[in-house]
Amino acid sequence: MRLVIIGNEKQRVIVTNRSAVEQYEFSGEQKFILISIRDPDREPAIIKDKKCLDSIFISFFDIDIDAGFKSINPQQAVEIADFVTITHPDFPLIVCQCEAGVSSR
Repeated sequence: MRLVIIGNEKQRVIVTNRSAVEQYEFSGEQKFILISIRDPDREPAIIKDKKCLDSIFISFFDIDIDAGFKSINPQQAVEIADFVTITHPDFPLIVCQCEAGVSSR
């Protein structure tokens, strides 16, 4: 399982992959919000951790260079930004999941 944790004492972000978010319980007793990014041909991740208070599910290929795949579009970027900055400003723990969990490189 790959987990990358970034942040400060006020807010942390855990970046991980699909299998980890479907199987792992994050953060001990701390509640979190989830940004779930899936490939367009996959079903949404199934989140079992009851400490997940809210989630946003976005579908695009998480790639650096557009090679004919559906990559993130401006509207999706705004949806993610609004989820974090407007719906849940200053939430102490955000879990961000993509299929492979390599977005943190």
